[in-house]
Amino acid sequence: ILAACGQEPPDELPGINLLKEAPITRDTVYGATFFSKPDNPLDPRDTVNYRWCISDRWKLIAPRGVDAPTELYNVFDDPHERRNIATEQPDKVIQLLTKLDQWWPANLDR
Repeated sequence: ILAACGQEPPDELPGINLLKEAPITRDTVYGATFFSKPDNPLDPRDTVNYRWCISDRWKLIAPRGVDAPTELYNVFDDPHERRNIATEQPDKVIQLLTKLDQWWPANLDR
């Protein structure tokens, strides 16, 4: 966001500039969403709601709990993410969950 505004980030701020080489040098982009009113805002393990990754044409959304299903979308064919194809592509789900777990393990307990 800072790069898009023409600002330099402070040295202590983690992250990368997605406007530069990141999309070129990485084959997968990762992210997470967090609860808006967490019980423990200083510990992201307690506040994460969903983890997600985008690799090539695929977007995987993995919920923290078991109440919501894992979602998989072909963002080239379905850019508005209206058709969850996770049950039709179980091998792709496993492949992307493995990558996602390498980035941020699913076992978020201490």
